[in-house]
Amino acid sequence: MSKLTEPSIAILIVGFGLPVVITWLSYFPIISHAAGRLRPYIVSPSTIGTYHVHSLPYHIGKAPTIGHALFVVVVLILNVAFTAAGYESRQPNAWNPTVHLEIMSYVLGRTGIFAYQLLPLVVLFAGRNNILLRMTNWSHSTFTILHRWVARIFTIQVLLHSVVSLVKYLETGMYHMEKSKPYVPSSQKRLLSYNKRDHS
Repeated sequence: MSKLTEPSIAILIVGFGLPVVITWLSYFPIISHAAGRLRPYIVSPSTIGTYHVHSLPYHIGKAPTIGHALFVVVVLILNVAFTAAGYESRQPNAWNPTVHLEIMSYVLGRTGIFAYQLLPLVVLFAGRNNILLRMTNWSHSTFTILHRWVARIFTIQVLLHSVVSLVKYLETGMYHMEKSKPYVPSSQKRLLSYNKRDHS
């Protein structure tokens, strides 16, 4: 079992399970009473003025409420912690002759894996037939807001993955060989061709 399997599954379980656990806990009388008192202060207010009602500038959607933001922050912290921590160099290395290239390979792998682990949450939160709508008391508009913010974390992971792989291919001289392979996504080919135009 890969070292990345547990962290990536943890992100998926937290993203899927947290709404369910919060909803089920709210049915306990003590927690329900406390949640009712805290809701006007912690759950309902917008994180940025009145932007929960109005859209944010540049068409990036509505600001999350504090409750939504707490969920997004948990997912973000897990992504940052699992992406940034625990790199160990094992030299000599047949695939990566230097520590720099070895760590780049690890970052490349992690960002790609964690992006794929976020993809089911991005798709699930966007759906009108979302199973979490039946398992929780959260509204479709709540899941739509969470979908947008989790999708932004997903996009950052994908961009990191693409940029780190581009830098690695350029540094190792594998640029021309890699860009012609069928498994290189079109977005990465665009990154490669953009870089080539800049350096020509």
